[in-house]
Amino acid sequence: MMWFIVTNLALWVMLVGQGSCQPNFPRTTCGGDLEGDTGEFASPGFPQNYRPNLNCVWNIKVPEGRVIFLSFRFFALEMNARCMYDYVSVFNGRAQDAQRLGKFCGTFRPGALVSTSNEIVVKMVTDDSTDNRGFLASFSSGEPHKQIATESFCGGRLEKEFGSFKSLNWPESNYPPGVTCSWHIIGAKDKVIELRFDKFDLEEDLYCRYDYMSIFDGKSDSAQRISKLCGSEVPRTIRSTGNQLFVQFVSDLTVTADGFLAKYSIQDQGSSGSGSTIKSVTYKTTMAPAVTTTSPMIDPCTKACKRTGTMQTNFCTKEFVIVGKVLVIQQRDGAKLLRIAVIRSFKTGRLETSQRRRGDVAKIMLPCPRCPKLKKGKVYIFMGAVDPSGVGVILPDSFVVNFKSKLLNILNNIAQRKSC
Repeated sequence: MMWFIVTNLALWVMLVGQGSCQPNFPRTTCGGDLEGDTGEFASPGFPQNYRPNLNCVWNIKVPEGRVIFLSFRFFALEMNARCMYDYVSVFNGRAQDAQRLGKFCGTFRPGALVSTSNEIVVKMVTDDSTDNRGFLASFSSGEPHKQIATESFCGGRLEKEFGSFKSLNWPESNYPPGVTCSWHIIGAKDKVIELRFDKFDLEEDLYCRYDYMSIFDGKSDSAQRISKLCGSEVPRTIRSTGNQLFVQFVSDLTVTADGFLAKYSIQDQGSSGSGSTIKSVTYKTTMAPAVTTTSPMIDPCTKACKRTGTMQTNFCTKEFVIVGKVLVIQQRDGAKLLRIAVIRSFKTGRLETSQRRRGDVAKIMLPCPRCPKLKKGKVYIFMGAVDPSGVGVILPDSFVVNFKSKLLNILNNIAQRKSC
């Protein structure tokens, strides 16, 4: 009992009024509808441990024209790197396809969140095994364009003619892990929005899978994505095609960085701004400089684990085509890095190989570690892309098949016909 009191002293102080000797925890139920300017809610049974097999949904609504500021005052759920077992998810609205503002677990208290409308949904799910103390949360309503005095929140709706927004803790320290922030910038119907960055420094990754900023040319994350950004290179100025821009910032539960400072201005549609409406995305890598492509990036792990196209179409469109044996499979920053003993090369493009006593060895990366499923010691036909550092890239839908002698004959015929 003494441990309980000491470890939660800060929480009790917030909830106990002066002159009161008992904590006033909110009544806890498994979900429900919460309406009003302010409110509190907690996991069932809080401050005692929550039960297994919960599926609780809280629908929170504040007055029209206002947004919701949500903060977790206490948080302790079962820990898992991907929050697969016990977790709390927060959604930006009540629609079935509402944007998820975050999915949280463990004992790290999530950063405060701001909605872009007057409704949010909070969902708590638990499995049938490990339990923990749960959570205590509070919400309040506010004007879309107002900044919270403590600046402990991020996100919201921005409607002034010009303004700025930044990552949490900027510029004093790194942004925190495990946050999701969304800014909805809105101008008059005949206006466009120009967005530029004075500072930008997020965790680097070739495919921006961990900490990243996504920018959408519209009112939500279902609009056309203009860019997905990470790394330390300051992005170029971005200009919308219409009167709305949606900016989303996500950080995972591990490495953090300085963060960002962004400024926007709402301009006449015909004005000659310094930005660009070209749909582009910057891929960052710690192995080589950034590469810019005119195709919007898709998270590789959203692709189905099934190869697409035929052997001939892939032979013609992919940068490299090799037959090789898997020598090594290494876990590398959430991906897999393979070393492949090259048995036969049909196309190599920019794929770099190192000379070994028994032949060439190539490096191939699998950004999505779950697929394709490859085994050490097996021989495969690989067809894929090449990153700027000369490492092959195999996605879940890339053409990778077990080697068979009859397939070698087909590859020889395609190469000899030169039909690409």
